[in-house]
Amino acid sequence: RASAHPSARVPRPPPPRKALAMEPQGSLDTSEDEEFHDASGRRSPGIPGPSPPTVLGGGAAHHPRRCGASAHTPPARLSLHFSGGSGGGGHSPLCWRDGRFSDWAVQVGEKTYHLHAFLLARASLFFESHMSVAARAESDGAAPTRGSDLTEVLPYSCHAAFEDTLDFMYSSNQAAFEAPASKALFLLKIADILGICGLFDAMGRRIEMAFSDTAPLLLEQYCRFHIPGTDDGDALRQIRERAVELVQSKFQPFLADPEMRTALLRLPSAVLAEILEADDLLVAGEDVVFDFVAARSERVVDRQGVPVSPVGPGEHAGHGDPAFDSEPGRGLGGSFGSIGGAPAAPPPP
Repeated sequence: RASAHPSARVPRPPPPRKALAMEPQGSLDTSEDEEFHDASGRRSPGIPGPSPPTVLGGGAAHHPRRCGASAHTPPARLSLHFSGGSGGGGHSPLCWRDGRFSDWAVQVGEKTYHLHAFLLARASLFFESHMSVAARAESDGAAPTRGSDLTEVLPYSCHAAFEDTLDFMYSSNQAAFEAPASKALFLLKIADILGICGLFDAMGRRIEMAFSDTAPLLLEQYCRFHIPGTDDGDALRQIRERAVELVQSKFQPFLADPEMRTALLRLPSAVLAEILEADDLLVAGEDVVFDFVAARSERVVDRQGVPVSPVGPGEHAGHGDPAFDSEPGRGLGGSFGSIGGAPAAPPPP
């Protein structure tokens, strides 16, 4: 019998079950928030499961959005464009040719370039050192110096390539810098003297890629700035030695190329003697050598040894390096006769 005492508890009926949702196929499923009750009336968590679809207005069931490539829409990209032109304030970038905002003058021969100290110091160890010395001297009370004179620093034959050097230092895309083969070794020499690492590496790659086809041209450039008895460093010495070996092994094929033939005709007598007297000189016969020596002897020079008339197709006037041009009377020796004067007669059969 149940006690009639007021403090006796009456078991509470379990809460009503939540409404069931209809699956699209017509099956019944419980809500994810549904809880089960045991006989004692205690609550027990339901088994977790996927969220059920919801029937909207008697229509088809609506499934919750799931993550996936088809459900994800990328945000629209922003279209941001600078409207001020190619440079600050609508002006073009700094250029060494116009001298705008220049603060450092560089003298090369008879030309003066109005340049920018920051760009020069950033690219060249030589300019950085020179500017540091000038700044210390100025702080000690000396007259301010705002320039460098490279006339005696760079070989005379390299002066014409200095503007190509400026193109490289001022370029915003130095990786795309290109130089003709006729200036590659001059630029390498300038980079070596002025400590321009990027230009040295770029010209090194340029020379190595075309070395087998341009060895006479590189050898001619080397001879134009080399001073006999001096050391130009390992890199330039290797280029000179490899170029001589390659010219010896491809002498006649190089003569068939007008540009390479002209470069060979410009070589000093001592270098030509080293090439022509080699035992492994590649020629079809001695007539090829005699014809070359005869063409070389047609060089007309003045008293300073500067050529005043062209040698062959495409050759320009003399470059003004007396140390480079051979003088009449300096011979090859051996059986090939003289290069500077009239060619020796071929030996009797």
